[in-house]
Amino acid sequence: MSVFPPLFIRQLSVLILLSIILSNSAIALESIAIFASDNNLNVGKHIEWLEDPDGIISFDEVRQLDNNSFTPSEGHTFSKGYTSVSYWLRFELDFKEDSLNKKWLLEVPFPVLDYVSLYSPNGDGSYLINQTGDRLPFKQRDMDVTNFVFILDPFPQKNVYFLHVRTQDSLQVPLTLWQQEAYPKHNAIVAGWQGVYFGCML
Repeated sequence: MSVFPPLFIRQLSVLILLSIILSNSAIALESIAIFASDNNLNVGKHIEWLEDPDGIISFDEVRQLDNNSFTPSEGHTFSKGYTSVSYWLRFELDFKEDSLNKKWLLEVPFPVLDYVSLYSPNGDGSYLINQTGDRLPFKQRDMDVTNFVFILDPFPQKNVYFLHVRTQDSLQVPLTLWQQEAYPKHNAIVAGWQGVYFGCML
C-alpha cells in the first residue's frame, strides 16, 4: 500500500508530465521569422550544432536525428577555434507570405573555410546540396564574391537548412541572411574597407 495519498500522486504525475513537455519544447529548433521588411538578419544565434569527429555522419542520418542530438549555439557566431573536426549546423527559417516575393541570400563571411556544404529544402521533402569552400573551384560559387554566399529558394512554410563545415584552420561560421537587393551595397562597402586596409599595408 502506498504511503502517499492518491491526490499527491496525481499532482506529482502532472508535474512530471509538464516538466517533460517543457523540456522538449525548450530544446526544439527555434524558428526565425522572415519578413519583407528585413534587409538582413543574424542567423548564427539561432543555430544548433552537431560534432562529427570522423566526418562519417551522412546527411540522411543527420536529418533523422532528434532534437537531443543537437546543441544550441551560445553566441552570434559559431566558433570552435583551430580544429580539423567536421560539424553539422542546422537552422529553421520561417518565410512569411510577404517575404516570398523577395530574393534571399545566405552569407558566410569567413572565406577561409575549406569545405562548406548547404543542404536546402526542395519543397517536396527532398534537399538540394550546394558545395563550396576555399579548397573548391571558385566557379562553383553562387556569386562571384569573396565570401561564401548561397542563393536561397524559400517555400511558404518553415524551412530547415543544414550546413556541413570542415576546415584545417580556425573554424568560425558567421551566418547572415540578406535580402538580395540589399547585399550589393553591403558587399561594396566591405570591399572598399578591405581596399583601404590593404592599401595602408603597402
